[in-house]
Amino acid sequence: MTQHRLTPADDGRTLAVGSEDVVVLELPEQAATGYQWTVEVSGAAAVHERPADDDPGAPGAGRTRVFEVRPGPGRSRVTATKARSWESAPPVERLAVELERR
Repeated sequence: MTQHRLTPADDGRTLAVGSEDVVVLELPEQAATGYQWTVEVSGAAAVHERPADDDPGAPGAGRTRVFEVRPGPGRSRVTATKARSWESAPPVERLAVELERR
């Protein structure tokens, strides 16, 4: 099993992954600003959030949200967007990757 760690800097990548591989999205946010990450997958990929290793410390301090994606057969698309849920404005940050299971 291989872990592939991705950040917003990896936006637009296509990644070849094995059937046992895990794609880890590490997404920085500062929840006190109201901007939070949401993750959507298409295809047969499964995604879940896990606790980050960093401790946010003081209330409102920045943290890293961590999502694990397990690719399904074939091709999947993972899209993470950072936005305020109550605004209709476009996301302020995005990470979209294609996963091709080999």
